[in-house]
Amino acid sequence: MNKHTIIRAANTANHLKHPGLPGRPPRHTRKTLMLLAGGAAVLLLAGCGGKPITTPVPDLVPVGEGLRVIGYALVAAAVVLTFGKILR
Repeated sequence: MNKHTIIRAANTANHLKHPGLPGRPPRHTRKTLMLLAGGAAVLLLAGCGGKPITTPVPDLVPVGEGLRVIGYALVAAAVVLTFGKILR
């Protein structure tokens, strides 16, 4: 083992003793992540029961038509710009 391997091994073991060093998130970050995960689990389990939702679903066909037109316009603009750069 050379000097660099020994230093690297010492630094690897050092992060286990000191939680503020890279490689391990700080305690408040871990606590926040655990609270978020717990809150998400509670909300998920709370939404499981009850009667089914009977709200009407709006018709989204006109939105799809508009998005198709916008998509074609973007493709056409890209083609025009490409031809303009080729001809210049």
